Amino acid sequence: MMTRIRPANSYKSLREMPDPSMRLRLAEEAGKGLALFGALTSGMDPARIQCPLPGYRDTGFYYAQFQSILEGSRTLRKLQPDCLQMKT
Repeated sequence: MMTRIRPANSYKSLREMPDPSMRLRLAEEAGKGLALFGALTSGMDPARIQCPLPGYRDTGFYYAQFQSILEGSRTLRKLQPDCLQMKT
């Protein structure tokens, strides 16, 4: 998306910005964005959030995979979360 917005710049690190005052301003704006996100989502019940894209950044699924490997199981069906269950 950043390539489509003409005046936008993206940085992997604030150190890439040569102007220290600009770095500070950008860090402040990023902090405001994180604070706003936290305020807007603080009342949400994480248990009610559904998988928008099955398996994509699904921490529960990754944790289930990890636990399954620790237990010695390698079957995909056993560790799939509800949103990825195969229809039979």
